[in-house]
Amino acid sequence: MNLLERFEALLLALYQASSRHPRLIVLFFILLSFFFSFFIPKLFFHINTENLVDKNSLSSNRLEKLQQDFPTKNSLYLFFHSPTPFVGNTLCTIDSWLKAQGRHNTHISAIRSPFFLRRPQVNNELLFYPYLIPPPCLKENRDKVYDFSLIDQSPWRQILTTKAGDFFGVEILFHDTPGGSQFGKFDPAILRAFKHEFDSFIRNTLPTIKTDFLGHMGYFHYGIEGLAQTNLLNVALILLLIFLCKLAFGTYKSGLLLTLTLVMMGGVLYGAMALFGSPVDTLNAGLFLIVTIAVAEDFFFLSVWQLQHPKDHEDLFVKFLVPCFFTSFTTIIGFGSLCLTDLTIIQRFGFWAAFGALWEWLLIFFFLPAFLQLFPNWKIWTDQRKARFYKFSKRILLRQLPSPLIRPLIILGCFSLFLLFHLKIADAPFKIFPQDHPFRAGILRIQEKSGWQVSFDMIFENKDDQVFNEMIMQKLANDPLISFVQNPYEIERYYTQDFPPLTQKLILREYSWTTDYKRHKSSQGQLHSTIFGRENSIEDFSQLIAKINTWCENGKRCYPTGDAISFAEIAMQIPKVLIESFFYSVFFVTAILVFILAQTGHGSVRNIFATLVSSLWGPSIMILIFWAFGVSLNFITCTFASVLVGLTGDNAVQFIFAARRKNISVGIVEQGVSSIHIAIITFLASSVFLFSYFEAMRTMGLLTATGIVIMNFGDIWPLKKLLS
Repeated sequence: MNLLERFEALLLALYQASSRHPRLIVLFFILLSFFFSFFIPKLFFHINTENLVDKNSLSSNRLEKLQQDFPTKNSLYLFFHSPTPFVGNTLCTIDSWLKAQGRHNTHISAIRSPFFLRRPQVNNELLFYPYLIPPPCLKENRDKVYDFSLIDQSPWRQILTTKAGDFFGVEILFHDTPGGSQFGKFDPAILRAFKHEFDSFIRNTLPTIKTDFLGHMGYFHYGIEGLAQTNLLNVALILLLIFLCKLAFGTYKSGLLLTLTLVMMGGVLYGAMALFGSPVDTLNAGLFLIVTIAVAEDFFFLSVWQLQHPKDHEDLFVKFLVPCFFTSFTTIIGFGSLCLTDLTIIQRFGFWAAFGALWEWLLIFFFLPAFLQLFPNWKIWTDQRKARFYKFSKRILLRQLPSPLIRPLIILGCFSLFLLFHLKIADAPFKIFPQDHPFRAGILRIQEKSGWQVSFDMIFENKDDQVFNEMIMQKLANDPLISFVQNPYEIERYYTQDFPPLTQKLILREYSWTTDYKRHKSSQGQLHSTIFGRENSIEDFSQLIAKINTWCENGKRCYPTGDAISFAEIAMQIPKVLIESFFYSVFFVTAILVFILAQTGHGSVRNIFATLVSSLWGPSIMILIFWAFGVSLNFITCTFASVLVGLTGDNAVQFIFAARRKNISVGIVEQGVSSIHIAIITFLASSVFLFSYFEAMRTMGLLTATGIVIMNFGDIWPLKKLLS
């Protein structure tokens, strides 16, 4: 008895032991599902970049220090667009609403508006601070077209207004919510209520004015909306699978049985995440969708076989117990390889996806047989007479492709692996949303109006080292990536120029009491400057960060920070993550396939070569597609290759076990229909991704659907050719 046979005997013994106590097994799985589901309401959600960086990392520490030392946290930008230049009446309506919010909304800590800007003047030896632009609510200003040119000549130019006078912005800062929420230090219900009130105000009072809801809190708000919509997609996927199972296997029983295991898997998965404090973030928001697509194939293999050979369910589960263990194991390896990367967010996704895949296998091969023993009317859940895909799958399997076509495709797949080192990053935080999303559209409008798309922060360790600090700010201002640098020293000069020294001291003393001063100079002696970038390009930002580190003597005298910087630093690790996880997956899946081939009597060089080449052909071609169509690397797409490797080993495992001591070609004949059947179902089920709130998840759906087709083509026809 070889090692594989011993392992098969062990699994069979466990299965038989569980089958003797069906009530106990069913009760155990149900109680465990209820236990973990109890913790789901305590699940945490991380949306913004600050929660995605590794805790205790340099980026995380700098972000935390920025928020502690300077009043910049929880920033919301409201931008107003008018078809014609603003007049006083319209501006008065907006200004009055903002001031009312500042007085009555206790969640707001500060408001920065063009109407709040002042500049000191002296009249009859009295120092006073009139508004920089005339208050719009004064009677004499109500009907006049407003001129923002004075702001354009101030240190706040390009930030909140434009010369055209048809656009201006407001920044609102919110307090942290006492006690926090599931979403961090702030409760999104507060922001939701504010946006509802704001939208009602604009809709009912100023219907011709267009607005944008941007900034840190805008991203947070829309991200929460996306998570809520993803939960609806989970339900939609379940309903779609029930419908597809009815088409594929002829009964609703099949879809309901699958749904039962998936719901129990999801309850345990999310409950365990909540119990162990692992949050849902922008990467694993679609965890249930991805895991379901990846692991449902075990049930599909069982169903197609029952469709072909209606018999008692016990023989069915015994036949597929070990093969489906290895197909699940390769999927677990595909996900688990992500745990070996350096990014916590990707490690977290890989671990929980692998956990979900393992739990679904346990449910399929231990809970489901016990459940069917208790409810014998459900033992036969397929009906070949009503199955719509069966005959089509058989016809597809019998198709023979010409050798002149297969050979070049095999060679192309082999060489496509080298393109893995030539894929590029094209990511930015706002690209999580589709192109027509209000947040993304707003970012592009700001770029068009003001010339900037993103901002980040520069912290200077010594606020009194003015010569060095201004030299760095000037270098930044001269960089082609930068649109505008807000220089704190320029603000002080703007306030004090043309005044005698004594008056200057008085002005600076009174300025030091304001929130604006605290925004730029901390009590610890640091200086804060805001830098506005023309575009949010990860590659350009990484080069700029490298230059800043050189100028700042590697953080000794100054350093960049903020969401954009942290995101760039994380994103630049994505190619390394992709390459590492891909090769980890390839190594372990290859080892498993070679082990199974050797243990089942198929260990010849020819069989090993044919199986490995055909199994890896799908992922290789997907890399070629990434390169040829310019698919951007991001947190979602960088996980895709490893997941696909885990899936592509599955058909080969089924073929090998179906063949046993016969030629592997016999296994293709026996299980090929199942593979094509599963490909059709999975391809159609992947369409759910296309309705995702997040652009990256939509891309994942297209990649999954494409990958499934290519994977099954590679697992069958190139393998046939290489074995012939």
